[in-house]
Amino acid sequence: MDSVLDAIRRRYACRSFAADPVPPELLQKVVEAGLRAPSGRDRQPWRIIAVTNPERVAELETAGLEALRQLDPKGHADIVARGGRLLYGAPVVLLVARLDLPGKGTEIDTGVVVAHLLLAATELGLATCPNRMLGKLFQTDQGPDFERRLGFPEGFEYGLGILLGYAAEAPRQPHQPDFSKFIEIA
Repeated sequence: MDSVLDAIRRRYACRSFAADPVPPELLQKVVEAGLRAPSGRDRQPWRIIAVTNPERVAELETAGLEALRQLDPKGHADIVARGGRLLYGAPVVLLVARLDLPGKGTEIDTGVVVAHLLLAATELGLATCPNRMLGKLFQTDQGPDFERRLGFPEGFEYGLGILLGYAAEAPRQPHQPDFSKFIEIA
């Protein structure tokens, strides 16, 4: 249990990844953790897609930045101010595709999968960064083509992306918990 709590304490959003590839056995362990996530009525309404090909990752970044420029100019300006890298040099992009079942809580189930992936990666010494901005790509006219080429099953849509790799710099300090956001009713 201490290792899980330690991973929770250490996890932060990495915004500078080294080019080193993630060993396949580590990627497999991270994905397995995600696949073990619980879901409402055990629907498991997700698919985890690992993009590891550098050319495909670069293509996602270019198209994602253009989509962000078109659909979220402020978000695009924020990324440009941070160096203009939407994927921060991550060698792996995990896409969590979710089944669109209105009113069935698949957004929550997706969040649980993402938490499993983030914590498993941290425990294994990998750096991570959740990435919702890449979702703008799937809102453009190019979205369906990317979904097809990336293997999204029919009826699935972008839930969230996770950037994965080794940190290029010393880890940043994770945010500190704000216990004023906790309410106990005794």
